Amino acid sequence: MRALDLILGPLAAWTAGAWVWRKVKRAGKRSNGINTAPRYPTTPAPQQSPWAMQKTDRRFDPGTYSYQSRALLTRNEIEFWTRLTRALPQAHVFPQVAMSALIEPRNSRFAEQNFRRIAGQRVDFAIYDQQFNILCVIELDDPTHDEFKDRQRDARLQSAGIRCVRFEARSRPDFKTIRARVYGNQPARTDIHPNHPDQP
Repeated sequence: MRALDLILGPLAAWTAGAWVWRKVKRAGKRSNGINTAPRYPTTPAPQQSPWAMQKTDRRFDPGTYSYQSRALLTRNEIEFWTRLTRALPQAHVFPQVAMSALIEPRNSRFAEQNFRRIAGQRVDFAIYDQQFNILCVIELDDPTHDEFKDRQRDARLQSAGIRCVRFEARSRPDFKTIRARVYGNQPARTDIHPNHPDQP
């Protein structure tokens, strides 16, 4: 028994000393700003091939895409915009305004469906007062307009309390007529054909 104690005693002391020495050594390296080696080996990050890097960079290369600029307004719309701004000096006249910037669906289970119905649509001109309260929307009608779709658009705007004033695309209304139509002194649609469904 005494012989066994003589063997196990020094062995236990040596093991405890080695454990303490490793702890002290690691603590010293941390305090000196030295990172200890990871306990488990790590897998290096895969290197991108030159082709993959080139392919990624092409997404930001203008030569990858095929677009061209387009005019905001036609020549006739520019002339009418000029006429509107001169007839309405106290108002703000914005051309080509998205319908979704003017109206939005009410909270209902059909909100998303109703938004898709106006997404991508624009009005020719939106008229605002000096406090940016909307006065009305102006549309220029030409032979390409679909009467059914126009009436749908008018109904959607009216549901939000916005009047839609329509002029013939080639008409040249005087300033007095424009002001009367915009400020509500005349019906919003006076250019209606006698056989039009809205005509009384």
